Amino acid sequence: MKFFTGILLFLKCIVIVPPLFAQNTAVDSLAQLLEASPKVPKTHINLLLKIAENKLHINHQEALVYSKQALELSQKYSLPLKTAQSYKMLGLLYRQKNDFALCKKNYELAIEAFKKLDRILEVANIYVSMGIIHRRQANYTESLRLLFKGMDVFEATNNETGKARVYNSIAITYGELGVYSKSMDYNFKSLHIYKNNHNQDKYALVLGDIAYGYYKKNDFKPALRLSRESELLSRKINKPIAELWAIGIRGLVYEKQRKYKEAIAILEKVTQGFGKIKARYLETLFKTHLGYALASAKQYSRAEEILAFTLADAKKRKTGELWVLSLLGLYHIHKNQQEANKALYYQGRYIEVRDSLYNQHKNQEFSSMQLSFQMDKERVLSQQMLAQKQLEIDNKNLALKQQNTLLYTSAIIALLLIVIIVYIFRSRQRQIKFNQTLAKHNQEINERKKEIVQQTEELRATNERLLRLDEFKQRMTGMIVHDLKNPLNAIIGLSGKKYSPQFQKTIHQSGIRMLHLVMNILDVQRFEEAQIQLNLQPQLLKQVVQQAHEQVSLSLAEKGVLFRQDVPENLTIKADEALIVRVFVNLFNNAIKYTPAQGKITVTLEDMPGSNFQKILVNDTGKGIAAHFIAQVFNKFSRQTSPAQRVHSSGLGLTFCKQVIEAHTGEIGVQSEEGKGSTFWFTLPKTVIPNDSLIYRQGLAAATPEGSRRKNGGFNLQEKAILIPYVHQLQKMEIYELTAIKNILGQLPKDNEAIQQWKKELENTLYSWNEVRFKELLAFV
Repeated sequence: MKFFTGILLFLKCIVIVPPLFAQNTAVDSLAQLLEASPKVPKTHINLLLKIAENKLHINHQEALVYSKQALELSQKYSLPLKTAQSYKMLGLLYRQKNDFALCKKNYELAIEAFKKLDRILEVANIYVSMGIIHRRQANYTESLRLLFKGMDVFEATNNETGKARVYNSIAITYGELGVYSKSMDYNFKSLHIYKNNHNQDKYALVLGDIAYGYYKKNDFKPALRLSRESELLSRKINKPIAELWAIGIRGLVYEKQRKYKEAIAILEKVTQGFGKIKARYLETLFKTHLGYALASAKQYSRAEEILAFTLADAKKRKTGELWVLSLLGLYHIHKNQQEANKALYYQGRYIEVRDSLYNQHKNQEFSSMQLSFQMDKERVLSQQMLAQKQLEIDNKNLALKQQNTLLYTSAIIALLLIVIIVYIFRSRQRQIKFNQTLAKHNQEINERKKEIVQQTEELRATNERLLRLDEFKQRMTGMIVHDLKNPLNAIIGLSGKKYSPQFQKTIHQSGIRMLHLVMNILDVQRFEEAQIQLNLQPQLLKQVVQQAHEQVSLSLAEKGVLFRQDVPENLTIKADEALIVRVFVNLFNNAIKYTPAQGKITVTLEDMPGSNFQKILVNDTGKGIAAHFIAQVFNKFSRQTSPAQRVHSSGLGLTFCKQVIEAHTGEIGVQSEEGKGSTFWFTLPKTVIPNDSLIYRQGLAAATPEGSRRKNGGFNLQEKAILIPYVHQLQKMEIYELTAIKNILGQLPKDNEAIQQWKKELENTLYSWNEVRFKELLAFV
């Protein structure tokens, strides 16, 4: 099939065109170097060949001139290697010019010259190039003969690059002959080499060729699978030609399977794609199949238009398969439209062309199979002869070696026999005694060595345990001291000042934080020893969340983290209120630690249909958890730390949460992605409280806030106009000027909810002495 050659030629054009501009610069530099260099023959010839190589795709005629000059100088100064290289370059140039007669002549001269120099790989490469030339001339028998000669050399030298190239060329030749089984065999060989060499470009193309082979054999399942694999790989490495080729094979399979709707959609897309990149042969190939599919789908008008075009193009290109398919499609169109004369005409032409192609292919296939058999036979005979000669040489060398060994051995034995006998007799007794003494000492040494090794291992293990315990003690002490330091600082700082009712909440929350830290340590141990009894009562979930929120409100204000909950008023759970409040507090504190300023913490619910449990989610917009750490996040003393995260923790908070939730027969887990935040979720049993019950009324009242903050957290133009004069005054003050700052804040309007919320957060920064947050709130306006 000619499409193999068409594809490779087009891809070569795609690869060659982009470097042309760079080559122009390189050629100019080489030309200047040629003029300036001394007339040393080898140097001059090398420059001439290099210029010819760079002008190969720029100025073909000038490249020929430089190559002929290099050949003349090589012959003049009797330089056989340069002569061979010059002939090879001339062959390549005439091949590009499609002057196959001069190409073959120069290649044959290059082969003769390289053989004299024992450059067998160069000879093999030229065999492959000549095989490709004969294939383009439809001389398949000679093409295969030359390709097989090149293959023998590459296989004998185990040259992977050369083997992949020649296997692919043989596969293309067999494909054009219609011998798809052998074509696929050689394609699989080249595919294996390209895979091992990580050559993804070639790998994707050969995958498509193998898929086409399966299609021609009507084995559609592997054809679809391999074409899809080739399509994905080609798209990944940005190779549109290979991608369109793979997609088109899938369209051909659908056509064979009579899935005309899918086939038409794919073939139209592929035809347009090849048209845009001007791959004319491939465009005609798939356009022909598109016309045939349209005819089969009874879209006769459009099918006739397309097939008439492809028929003319196939005649022009002498592409037999497309010619036959176009004629067959036109015959079916006119037959189904009851146009008898046209149908009979196209039927006759179809039979005539089909039979001619069949006879031609059969003759070519027979010749190629005969050649392949002859080449295999010659290869086997050659290997057998080489093996026989090598065996004869090995036998002669072995016999000669044995004779020499026998002579030397006899002489040595004759001279040393008496000395050896005497020495053996005398040394035997000494050796026995020495061996006995040595064995006794060795036994004693081994026993002592075992004792030393055992003692060393025991000491090492003991030392490692002591080091780990000491490290654990220091780490735990440091973590507990750090966690207690902040709330203690707040209590000491506020209690040492003049009493103000506003300090009460800060002191209270600082004490609660210290209590939670101590209780986490104690309760984890009590849960492990099964000493805690749960006080399970119906609880309003919103009230529980509000309590936890109040206990961390100071931390939220200090960090500048927003908090939102979406919990219904009347949702009731059955739980130990104190423990579940602490679970929420631990999860909130954990989220606050890892969430940056202006971040958000959200409490939401998720339904569990058919379950008596309620799923609760605590989501933050923090740094997230590394994937490898998620599995151990609930383990005792586990902490995620990095040089960029100066976060201290006792590592017991999440362990406590897990123990409490599991004690309530619930489950707990986490979903996280680094840089996108975390979502901790857990389940608790649901229950129902009558609407008239006391706990319901009390909980509902506690869970309903007097006012809510704005969702967008910003001010309108009127509010900004009010605040800006006060902000200018506040920016001139330091955070410790509490009285002056409070006097200014007292002048703010009291009937605006957003301004009052901003005022409240600003006052919280004064009580917590958070200067960074104080300045952020001023800049927020």
